[in-house]
Amino acid sequence: MDSFIIYASQQNATNLVTQEIESTGNPFGPHSTLKIPWTQFSPSDVRLAPFPTREYTDDEFQSIIKKVMGVLYLLGFLYPISRLISYSVLEKEQKIKEGLYMMGLKDEMFHLSWFITYALQFAVSSAIITVSTLGTLFEYSDKSVVFMYFFSFGLSAIMLSFLISTFFTRAKTAVAVGTLSFLGAFFPYYTVNDEAVSMIVKVIASLLSPTAFALGSINFADYERAHVGLRWSNIWRASSGVCFLACLLMMLLDALLYCVIGLYLDKVLHKENGVRYPWDFLFCKCFWRKNNRTEHQACSSEVNIIGEHSKEKANFSEKDIHEPALEATSLDMKQNELDGRCIQIGNLHKVYTAKKGKICAVNNLQLTLYENQILALLGHNGAGKSTTISMLVGLLPPTSGDALVFGKSILTDMDEIRKNLGVCPQYDILFPELTGRQGGRGRKAEDLHEVKEHMVIFANLKGVDEDSLESNVTEMVDEVSFHVFVCKNLTGICYHAFWILTCVSETMVGGSCS
Repeated sequence: MDSFIIYASQQNATNLVTQEIESTGNPFGPHSTLKIPWTQFSPSDVRLAPFPTREYTDDEFQSIIKKVMGVLYLLGFLYPISRLISYSVLEKEQKIKEGLYMMGLKDEMFHLSWFITYALQFAVSSAIITVSTLGTLFEYSDKSVVFMYFFSFGLSAIMLSFLISTFFTRAKTAVAVGTLSFLGAFFPYYTVNDEAVSMIVKVIASLLSPTAFALGSINFADYERAHVGLRWSNIWRASSGVCFLACLLMMLLDALLYCVIGLYLDKVLHKENGVRYPWDFLFCKCFWRKNNRTEHQACSSEVNIIGEHSKEKANFSEKDIHEPALEATSLDMKQNELDGRCIQIGNLHKVYTAKKGKICAVNNLQLTLYENQILALLGHNGAGKSTTISMLVGLLPPTSGDALVFGKSILTDMDEIRKNLGVCPQYDILFPELTGRQGGRGRKAEDLHEVKEHMVIFANLKGVDEDSLESNVTEMVDEVSFHVFVCKNLTGICYHAFWILTCVSETMVGGSCS
């Protein structure tokens, strides 16, 4: 204001000079007012005016919805989250997940496929939400900030759903408990949503991504109410005691944290199917040196894959103990053993825990299977045939013992073993979404692409080249004689035989050697 007065005084003095010249012709005469210093002038035309500002308005809608905005957004995510938990657990329940593993699918590829699928879905959903709120709920905010806000929460929600699914083996239970758990992760928001609560406490509470998501909604409400909006230039400024940038970074950190914990728990938690690792498997050398063949046998003793309990033994009667049946081996067989071209089963033991006690399914089995031989396990129901095969293919963890498949241990190298493994299980592991599973339109030549959908998936898992993929699948379809199924509706025995042939073809496609 002082500079403005000085400027006005100078302007007034200039005007006086002009007037003196016009009236007397001598602006510096004896009676001229210009001899008075300009700082002593008292300007008569100085006026004060308020700085121009926008008319004051108050967005009552934002002030009201600010209290419930977080929970309203969260409720919109409950349905896709419940479906994600359901589908991921259902694959475990129907043993489709382990079936894919047995056919050679790597664990990291399995989880990556789920992540990419749902990340794309949440990206589309976030884009739709961003576009639909143009000029309405987020009228003044940067649309890229709005998209990043919802997409970041979507990523953390995917990982949180995966983490929740590791605790369950039944889809219905997982959906009920998982959805409630996801919603419960929001309630710390009501505890920390206070300006008196320190930022550190809010960051700790934001380790639950629904809480971080709800805290971020406060910034949107405040900035929209001020007709400013959230932009990349102001996301670091706190509003109502909350920093939007911190909420955004915490949701991304939560996604990474849930992913790491979920992958670890998926290995060590109890599960009905698949190999369960000990809690300290990350500290075992053989886990990080899988390609070092000299350490395979040492790893078998170092890493004890956990069954019901590695030291549990069932009580056997004398009739359960038999003398070992030994068969003379030729020089070629012994050479196969030395070269590692065989399957060597050593003291394989499996004990189930039931209500009546412990039941021994496989009692210290010792068996060697040689290359270029066909072996059939025969026995009555409950003799342990399926249990033995399930342990060899990694579907069940052994209580004790080990087996070497072409020099690789089933305890530590199952991923390597499954690259050349073909398994036709006793149960249906076909995908309901693919037409070969539905089976309703006959197996004529023009409809064989329905069956090939499954075979193409498993051929890719086996690493079949793209150039030879079509011919490989077609050859396998002809070998298993799918053309005999010309009925329009496959039911009963006809359908049972059909899915068995489909599983057999999937097992053999790609040249599986064991």
